[in-house]
Amino acid sequence: MNNKMTSKILNLKEITTIENAIRNTKKLDGIVDVANPQYSIQLGEESYSFWFQEKSATFINEQNTETMYKIENASEIINIIRATE
Repeated sequence: MNNKMTSKILNLKEITTIENAIRNTKKLDGIVDVANPQYSIQLGEESYSFWFQEKSATFINEQNTETMYKIENASEIINIIRATE
């Protein structure tokens, strides 16, 4: 997918799942140099850009684009976000 999709998620359980995953991530070392994001998610005042792999996801907080994070087991989040397409 070349164009970034902005997903709107209204289900509180799904929002909580995504927020918890974002809070419990692994910070990646190195310089962030990536292609355009696949998805953009707005959670309150924070905006995140996401890239999905088969079962994991990487993301950056748009307010700090110099740090990337990885969610190892992101299947549930991927399904939630892709369901909004």
